[in-house]
Amino acid sequence: MPKQCPFCSEEIQETAKKCKHCGEFVNKNPTNFFTILAMISLVIGIIFGIGGRMEYFFALFVIALLFGYLSNKKSTKFKNTENAK
Repeated sequence: MPKQCPFCSEEIQETAKKCKHCGEFVNKNPTNFFTILAMISLVIGIIFGIGGRMEYFFALFVIALLFGYLSNKKSTKFKNTENAK
C-alpha cells in the first residue's frame, strides 16, 4: 500500500526511505533546520541584549519565534502524514 511523501505529497512505496520524486529522506524529522535557526537567533539575541543592544534583541527574538512557528508547522505536517498510514 503506497503512502504519501511528507515533503512533496507524491505517492511512494510503504517501505521507501527516500522519495523518488523530491529526493528527501521520508523518515527524517523536518523540524531540525528551523529549530536550529530559532535557537541560533535566540542565543544571538540574548548576547545582544546583554550587550545593551535591545533593538537587536527584540528583532532576533521575533525571528526566533518565526522559526519556532515554522518548525512546529513542519513537525505537525510530518506527524499528520505519518499518522495517515
